[in-house]
Amino acid sequence: QRNLALAASAVSRTPFEAATAVDAAGQFTTDQVGKLGAKRFERLVASYYAKTGVVAERTNAGPDSPVQIKIFWKGEPKPFAGVQCHASPPTLIGAKPLQDLFAALTAAEIRRGYVVTTGKFNVEARDYAEEKHFTLLSGDLFLEKLNALPPPARAELLKETATEEAEAPAAGPHAAA
Repeated sequence: QRNLALAASAVSRTPFEAATAVDAAGQFTTDQVGKLGAKRFERLVASYYAKTGVVAERTNAGPDSPVQIKIFWKGEPKPFAGVQCHASPPTLIGAKPLQDLFAALTAAEIRRGYVVTTGKFNVEARDYAEEKHFTLLSGDLFLEKLNALPPPARAELLKETATEEAEAPAAGPHAAA
């Protein structure tokens, strides 16, 4: 295992393009995540948060909704965070979607906001997020977080992402929330 850890931390001379082209090592790739449509990306984000030990529930409100996922502590009826997802945005994400998220979270009395994308954020969005204490996960950072999951959890998410099964998630204990 020590050799595996050393190999995993070794500096590679391979260009990044080649490294992200294949998921032979059981890793998520930029291409793989970038090709997901809005619903599949949202499902991946919800599954990622669930693997971190919280209850992540999709709102099924659609990609134009300010909140696509609500996050709960296990056993708690009220969410502590709302997540906004942006799959393959055509441009840098600006402050407007974050302002909409802030308004929705304020109305629902939810304290934390997360915005996850396969793309990147512009300066105004980053400034607004800093002001409102939102967490922004750009595509490269989200990819890093996915690949930092323990191998069994990552393998499960890779398998889930690869399948073209129906989009309808099972109703969770907070479906009415």
